[in-house]
Amino acid sequence: MTSLKQTIVEKFLADLAAQQSLDGKKIETLRKLLAENPKVKTDDFVKIFIGDESDVA
Repeated sequence: MTSLKQTIVEKFLADLAAQQSLDGKKIETLRKLLAENPKVKTDDFVKIFIGDESDVA
């Protein structure tokens, strides 16, 4: 059975993909991070959203 957290994460990521607000690589990285870490840190998100040129996406 799917947990409430898993349901929310999947809906959130599906919405991001549908809106095309992030590229697929960042969405997959987010999916992996949220699935593997029960306690996600701010630094984890910063690593994902910092662009190749050190700009926040």
